[in-house]
Amino acid sequence: MSVFSWLTRPRIQTDDWKKAEGVLPVERALADEHEAMHGDAISPLLEAVTLDFDAAQFVDIPALARDLRNAAGSHESPVDRRLTPRHKLDSEVTPRDAVGKFLLEDAALMAALVAFESADAGELRSDGAVGRPVAHERFAAALATSFNKRLGQRLMDEPACRPFVQSGAVDALGEAPAGSDAVTAQENFYRRANRELLEAVFPRTVALMRDRRLAIVFDAARKRDTAALCLSGGGIRSSTFALGIMQGLARHGLLGKFDYLSTVSGGGLSGGWLSAWMRREGANTVHDALRTAGQEKIQPEPEPVQGLRAFSHWLTPTAGALSVDSWTVIATVLRNLLLNWLVLIPLLCGLVLLPRLLLAVLAIDFGARPSNYDDDIGWVILAG
Repeated sequence: MSVFSWLTRPRIQTDDWKKAEGVLPVERALADEHEAMHGDAISPLLEAVTLDFDAAQFVDIPALARDLRNAAGSHESPVDRRLTPRHKLDSEVTPRDAVGKFLLEDAALMAALVAFESADAGELRSDGAVGRPVAHERFAAALATSFNKRLGQRLMDEPACRPFVQSGAVDALGEAPAGSDAVTAQENFYRRANRELLEAVFPRTVALMRDRRLAIVFDAARKRDTAALCLSGGGIRSSTFALGIMQGLARHGLLGKFDYLSTVSGGGLSGGWLSAWMRREGANTVHDALRTAGQEKIQPEPEPVQGLRAFSHWLTPTAGALSVDSWTVIATVLRNLLLNWLVLIPLLCGLVLLPRLLLAVLAIDFGARPSNYDDDIGWVILAG
């Protein structure tokens, strides 16, 4: 593509991806939490994982070559006239095909793809002592060079990339590097957004930067004696059970031994309540309150525990015969019963009437009967 064509190609100036600015990536949030808890300085290790691509990050070279060939279409070698076909049968252009065709506008990448597909058996043979085949390494290096060129552009404005932006591929760009000016910060956001877009296009063939950074956080966490309290789901029953578990752990002095809290569904009510209480009054105060709660009959439970129990009636927050919530539940139950009956009762009635329908069919007079006709044949059929 000529420089004039590239400058005049249609683009869409969008800012919807900017909502991801300032949203901490999960690996950054976990790293900040780990540093606050244990004092380990793992942020420099995360920053060492740069946004740039290198050959080792392309983990499935043949699959990536197939994706690019599907985007480019069939190719006939000018040397031996060998035809390299597309690897999929349908002709529909997918969003990945559109991005692949856009990436192959880089003549060097297109030439590298053709060279990879034309490699001989020796270049495609893997040698355990050396590592990947020579053809794979050469194509991976070309991919890294081409992808790094794209990091400096506004890929989120390219029509081919818009479906991935709209589907949420750019979700957490984090914060600008400390001490950077506005231009440098914006450039960093572009590069981070472009990296997330390219990873979303080829998720199984490119090593995700988030996974590589998470591995650093997990390695640091494994070196510490950490534990997590996990509360499962199940509605109000799970939430009540979780409250009892937390009280039991506090009475045995074990609640403060956990470093992380993970909740699902109903367990999230008790987990969120515990986190909010600890944030307001401190972990030690909460541990002492839960340790001594309910040990004496005349001793009331702490106010936060009473509040949790008071608001545990999700379906009927306000009880009573004249309560709107109670009558709403009754009306909901009656409505659901009526809907089920409208489906089940006709089916049951049909099953009950089936023998009478068979008798009615057998009682039809079809004309003269043979001399050896038995009038009880219908009953024999029904009984057998």
